[in-house]
Amino acid sequence: VWMALECARKARDLLGAVGITDRYSVVRHLMNLEAVSTYEGTQDIHTLAIGRDITGLSAFGG
Repeated sequence: VWMALECARKARDLLGAVGITDRYSVVRHLMNLEAVSTYEGTQDIHTLAIGRDITGLSAFGG
């Protein structure tokens, strides 16, 4: 999801003002990806959990 968000943001930036209109589907994709990112949990939390599983060390302080 992170890479798709980066691509959608770059596409929006490349299109300029038109990138935020419904003429192109960039903003629709961007909103969908933001929603997926939100309900799946933040990238940072996932990264910390994976790091804990790999190293056995908790980054959550407990």
